[in-house]
Amino acid sequence: MKAAGTIVAGICAVLSVITGVTALFLFNAEWKAFSADTYKQALKQEGLYENAPALISGLLANSAQEDSDGLPSFTSLLGKDRLESMIQSLVPPDQLEALMDSILDAVFAFLNGESDSITVSLLPIKQNLTGEAGIRAFTQVLNASPDCTPEQILQFALGSFSTEEGLILCNPPEEVMGLVAPLIESQIQNMTRGIPDEITLPVGAQSRSRQFLERVDRIRALMQLSLLVPIAFLFLILIFAVRNLNGLLKWWGVPLIITGILSALFALVGSPLIRLLLDFLFRQGTSEMPAVLLDVMPDMAGSLARQILTPLAIEGIILALIGTVMLAALRLRNRAALAADIANG
Repeated sequence: MKAAGTIVAGICAVLSVITGVTALFLFNAEWKAFSADTYKQALKQEGLYENAPALISGLLANSAQEDSDGLPSFTSLLGKDRLESMIQSLVPPDQLEALMDSILDAVFAFLNGESDSITVSLLPIKQNLTGEAGIRAFTQVLNASPDCTPEQILQFALGSFSTEEGLILCNPPEEVMGLVAPLIESQIQNMTRGIPDEITLPVGAQSRSRQFLERVDRIRALMQLSLLVPIAFLFLILIFAVRNLNGLLKWWGVPLIITGILSALFALVGSPLIRLLLDFLFRQGTSEMPAVLLDVMPDMAGSLARQILTPLAIEGIILALIGTVMLAALRLRNRAALAADIANG
């Protein structure tokens, strides 16, 4: 009976190590992967805030806000490239960073069940569009466009910035700029009135979004509860093999040391697995998630891996130290017992 208990305890010890390393990784991945702060730090570390105009313009251009009178006309009139150029000229870097942060906050509020939608404020763009900054930005868009045709110049002379085909975006000659400048200001005012203060990003059909969130919640729950598995194996060891304090120090100390060492080693080589895990988690709902997060994921992979694996390494070292202390205590107790036996003759 004792031999059978020892065998079962040995199997539980091996399983506690395997599940312990896995659970620590999954716990840290869930902790970091669903926090907006993780991605803000990754954007900063990888210098990706410089790409904010491209990311935001792509987000707005791809946003299917058919029920909004302002945004579709605004984005369709300018196009993604011109919109990116205009955002870069209009919005100061600190405001672009704050806008990106607000987008990430909205995305993860949705993912974490704190919000039913992903809402993004357009006030930084809208406020900067008025005044001289807006005129300069729109002028830069015109200067980067093809030269105006005679027909387009005639349209300017008639006091119009648009035709039946849409907004006139061309580079007027210097001598025509006197006619164009008042039209630019008028056009910007029209655009500003049409842009909503905030937009709700598309996250798929409502039923699919609920299914996506439920799927994500189930995955996260499993990741969070995974730590209970190695703990359960340690308690099984307690039941089948531990009869005294020395037994506890030995049967728990060795698995903790091995789990800690393997976790720390995994933290050194786990970056590829991080990429695969994040790709799996977020592409589970590609049709429901805005592209702003998925587009920058490959560029953030290195920083995300470091943020997930760094606590894993620290936790591994702590576990290894705890196991070492337990074995050291066992050795001291054995020495003390041996010395007592010798003293007693």
